[in-house]
Amino acid sequence: MKEEILRNRAKLRKATYSALSEYRSSGAGSIVSGYIKDVLDKVFIYNTDRHYLSVSLDDPSQVSYCHNYRTVESFDSKRRRRVGVVRYFSRLSEKLDRNIPVNAWEDYAQCLLASLNYSSDQFEILYGSDVIKAYEEECGGHSCMTGKTNKHLIELYEKNADKVSLLTYRGTFARALLWKTDAGKKVMDRVYPNSGRHLACFARWAKENDYVCRKNNSLPEDNVHFEDDEEHRVTLNVGMTLPYMDSFHYAIDEPEQHRTIVLSTCKLGKAVHVASTTWYFALKTCCWCSTLVENQPYEELNGGYFCQNCYNEQTFECSGCSNRFRRTFRRSVEDSQYCQDCHNERFVRCRMCYDYLARSDEDNRVCERCEANPSETMTSDEALVRRFTDSFAEWSINWPQPTWEVREVNELTHNTTESNQ
Repeated sequence: MKEEILRNRAKLRKATYSALSEYRSSGAGSIVSGYIKDVLDKVFIYNTDRHYLSVSLDDPSQVSYCHNYRTVESFDSKRRRRVGVVRYFSRLSEKLDRNIPVNAWEDYAQCLLASLNYSSDQFEILYGSDVIKAYEEECGGHSCMTGKTNKHLIELYEKNADKVSLLTYRGTFARALLWKTDAGKKVMDRVYPNSGRHLACFARWAKENDYVCRKNNSLPEDNVHFEDDEEHRVTLNVGMTLPYMDSFHYAIDEPEQHRTIVLSTCKLGKAVHVASTTWYFALKTCCWCSTLVENQPYEELNGGYFCQNCYNEQTFECSGCSNRFRRTFRRSVEDSQYCQDCHNERFVRCRMCYDYLARSDEDNRVCERCEANPSETMTSDEALVRRFTDSFAEWSINWPQPTWEVREVNELTHNTTESNQ
């Protein structure tokens, strides 16, 4: 045990100042980093010798020390205390009366723990179908895109293996997407989980492999800023959907024939925000048979698309107004077909036989046949059947009809009018 403590003590002393250099290069203020150096020079180094301060054998994210200065007891596990790195350094700064914020110590501790625990062998890059499998196994923890039910949402990663891959850390402990932009730059996306000492390890790996990182790992709300202060774009092959995008969440233009799309980290002009877990392209499909009609003759009717075959079979031309309607709205009188409005304007029901007659004199709603031969008028049962048939037709017309609406974000949504039920 003594040898391990001494070895860890030497490891800790070496990592302390390399972590300080990394902390400064991350953009830390010169005053705060100067205060931290004072603490390291005047207290920390002294304590490593006096208290036999070293990395904890039980938990590498903590340090251990012994208050008793006797050499024999310094290596006794029962007499050594274990404490978090941030808490330990905060106490040291109090001794020098240095006003160092806790968040500064937290950032420094991340750099220190990365120096102590980092190894490039703990990282692996996945491509294509392996990326899909990693998301199914919830690599990096549960999120809106992980799990076996979201495979259709992340198929984009498999289709664009030359543009996007997945960096994993310690098996399935953490993950981050890696992008190759249109300008040839290599970009690291948001890290999952989005907090913990592994963040510093990802930052170090990115630096060693020439990847640009985000300035913060928080949930994006607007433009996403990277360390190089540049906007990044990537052109991707797409299918019917897009996954939730942490960084490239603005579509610059409409998808070209719904096959490629340009995504950006910044909102420029009329960019479309695609930060959604259910983002669908508004593809032109037949609203009756769902066939893709972009590359074949089609007709448009009331905001919907019909292939030529369904247009001929499922729609009709009104004999009154000559407009085209779906067959659902058809009302037939003899050999003519009318829309509901034209039908109501032109016809009424006979009060006796419930047959149609031209609307000319509403005070006399009896057809000529019933007026001339009232004894030959249909029985009440026959009239009831006709009334029921007509009532059902009116009910089917008034029933909420599906309408497809293309919103500003090109999200295909399915709405119905409110029902009176």
